[in-house]
Amino acid sequence: MTIKIGEIGKLIYINTTFDLSGNTDVQVNFTSPDKLIKFTRSSPDVTAPAVDSPSIPGIGVLPANTYMVYATQELDFTEVGNWCLQAVYIDSTPKKYIGDEGLITIEDNC
Repeated sequence: MTIKIGEIGKLIYINTTFDLSGNTDVQVNFTSPDKLIKFTRSSPDVTAPAVDSPSIPGIGVLPANTYMVYATQELDFTEVGNWCLQAVYIDSTPKKYIGDEGLITIEDNC
């Protein structure tokens, strides 16, 4: 997926390998290409929908309770390059699952 610096409201879908239906919190950790910028977004900004996703180009439909969604905010990405992202699931038992790392490409705009 590619996002331009400054884009607001662009949906990022994060597929996970675990059932998110019992969550008390879901989080996404972001790390810049040079590893100097790190930030976390969590509930309510990050959601774990209980419905199937829309069809995502190159991926298809993600089943309910298996993915997270985050809508970008204006100052999220300030550096061009491949950013690392990682999903975190927390429930009340307490369990904490950390997903595999993924990459998102951030490009400059005119």
